[in-house]
Amino acid sequence: MHLDTDADAAAIAELHRKVAATSPVGHTLQSAIPVQITPA
Repeated sequence: MHLDTDADAAAIAELHRKVAATSPVGHTLQSAIPVQITPA
């Protein structure tokens, strides 16, 4: 993603930390999802 802002580097780093810590999509993509395929 591209962020166009006048915020300083510390504010951007803090935003990134908060988003990474609370993103449900990020958590799903980072975790292995067990899949088992069996015949019907």
